Amino acid sequence: MRCAECQQENRSKAVFCSNCGKRLIADEAPSFEKHVNKVSVFFFVLLGYIALLRFTKFQQDLQTIIISDVIFIGLIIIFFFINFKGVKELFNVRKLNPLILLIIVVSAIGMAFAVQTFANYLNNTLFDRTQEAYYDYYKESPYPLLLSVISIGLVPAIFEEIAFRGILFTELLHVTNKNAVILITSILFTILHFSILSVIWLFPFALAMGYLRAKYNTILYGIACHFTYNTSIVLIEWWLSK
Repeated sequence: MRCAECQQENRSKAVFCSNCGKRLIADEAPSFEKHVNKVSVFFFVLLGYIALLRFTKFQQDLQTIIISDVIFIGLIIIFFFINFKGVKELFNVRKLNPLILLIIVVSAIGMAFAVQTFANYLNNTLFDRTQEAYYDYYKESPYPLLLSVISIGLVPAIFEEIAFRGILFTELLHVTNKNAVILITSILFTILHFSILSVIWLFPFALAMGYLRAKYNTILYGIACHFTYNTSIVLIEWWLSK
């Protein structure tokens, strides 16, 4: 256990610092509780908002979809600035490796085709229905492809990654180890999508995003992967609708 006052390493069960004598346990508990509370508040705010959208069927047309996107972005931005000090370092472009970025993008495209094919098969086989096409919500708009790429591809890629692999991941690192944080944030990410069938691919996807965040200490790889995957789904749906 590290002393917050003098940075001296002490035995895990030590009560007082062996160097300066400062009490250790009393200082650790409030810190643990603070981070757990911040994670809980943020998650349940998101859960409440997304549940409201899902169960009230608010997103019925393009206008309400745009409004819900703006509110979601606003919520993430508020919590981002509350946690700015811990999250801002995750946007360091200098940490990016072009080869790794290329591999991630190509893998995301391949995953999009695989998931789309698998989802169509499951829906046709198990439920005797056609896979829902998110692109259809934008077909009557002036710029359907552009708006669908922004709303389905860009907005979730940036702001979901900030939320889960940025804010929540950073806060949970103060509470437990990286492997546990990857697992916890992946579970939370999957829960907030409110889709039982999608758990099959959402959970592995979230684990991959968490791994990239933990290994490279950046969310830019995750944003690139998330954007490429979502946009590939949109382009597939757009092509099939022609």
